[in-house]
Amino acid sequence: MKKEEYLLQLRKKLVKLPPDDVNDAMEYYEEYLEEVGPENEETTMMAWGSPSRIASQIMAQYAVKQMSIDPSAKKGLSTVWIVLLAVFASPIAVPLAAALVAVVLALVVTIIALIASLGCVAVSFAGSGIVTIIAGFCLLTKSIQTAVFYIGVGLFLTGAGIAIMPCVVWLSKKGFNFIAIFCSKYLLRRISK
Repeated sequence: MKKEEYLLQLRKKLVKLPPDDVNDAMEYYEEYLEEVGPENEETTMMAWGSPSRIASQIMAQYAVKQMSIDPSAKKGLSTVWIVLLAVFASPIAVPLAAALVAVVLALVVTIIALIASLGCVAVSFAGSGIVTIIAGFCLLTKSIQTAVFYIGVGLFLTGAGIAIMPCVVWLSKKGFNFIAIFCSKYLLRRISK
């Protein structure tokens, strides 16, 4: 494969990255090939591997760099998808990639289920607390002690539900960031081998 064809394929594989990053990467590889000279270009390109492999490494490194700059939950999910795309773009064994994707998806589903269940607990606590408070006010005419008990339990349940909500928000942010960072580092290590 000639230098121009190799670099053209590499540029096509990097289409998902911002133009500045694509230009930086292309400039690096063009300069590197110019430094080794025409007699060593083919050997150097063979040592690098296919353009798909190089593109996968560049995209994974970009994803990790973006995670370190802005580790928000939305960026975390974007990073996971970029890294997964990088894995599928590289010429690795399909069963290994499929198994890795299955493990990552199982981890994502588990974390989402944990967050959703904790959110349901918070909403059910708050909802049952409100219903219990209303029931307590309805019992005021029959028995004041029972009414006060129901109102107290209702206030406790409502407070517990409201107190759990910040935990749900925090867990969702940290959970998705953990998934993104784990996937980025683990998959980047796999791709660069």
